[in-house]
Amino acid sequence: MIDTHAHLTDERLLPFTDEIVKSGLKRIVTVGCNAADCVKAYALAREYGHVFCALGIHPHDAKDYDDNAESGLRRLIAGDNNKKVVALGEIGLDFHYDLSPRDAQRKAFEKQILLANEFNLPVVLHVREAADDALSILRENRQFIENGLLFHCFAEDKVYANKILNTFDKAYFAFGGAVTFKNSDRAAVAASLPVDRVLLETDCPYMTPVPYRGQLNKPQYLNLVLNRLIEETGLTDLEKITDENAGRFFGFR
Repeated sequence: MIDTHAHLTDERLLPFTDEIVKSGLKRIVTVGCNAADCVKAYALAREYGHVFCALGIHPHDAKDYDDNAESGLRRLIAGDNNKKVVALGEIGLDFHYDLSPRDAQRKAFEKQILLANEFNLPVVLHVREAADDALSILRENRQFIENGLLFHCFAEDKVYANKILNTFDKAYFAFGGAVTFKNSDRAAVAASLPVDRVLLETDCPYMTPVPYRGQLNKPQYLNLVLNRLIEETGLTDLEKITDENAGRFFGFR
């Protein structure tokens, strides 16, 4: 299995790094969310052969996106001779917490879309309670999104997903522990999408699946997400399918 979204640099997971990287997963994409975190994520990806990274400034930290932050991202991506940076993200909009002003979020989002295009990278999106605004920005910058986009922790409905699919040829949707939550419709939404556009993730240490909800999430719990989606879709080869989808999106060889 491939965990397409993890936060291995989180201080709560660092004591378990060896356990995590030896847990049997084929690949793990660890995500940098601010300038300092991106440096750590890149270093971790370089240390372990099957760990890769997505680098970007999260909407929570959009207020800090300036020339220095962009230069830092450029240096890491441009100097990536080992091809460990596989996406730019997670970027987008978060109007739930509003930890950065919304205008700052929009500006950082657009600038990083351009940066991803410059380096021929796909983008990994964080969109929370900002679906319409995000779609508007994506449509306005459609010509700069040619390498794929992935909705991390997808929480919208099939109607919204279809708007994305009808606009972008290389759109994907990732699902994690929330598919196991009681009264959650995310497994049903995942099952309603084209199976070649679905990816698996943990978002660890967050979004821990049942029966470990309330505890620290780890990449080795990805099998619980897989099993729930197999139950919902009836596709016994879903592991192979989602691994192939991840390989296609991130360019894994």
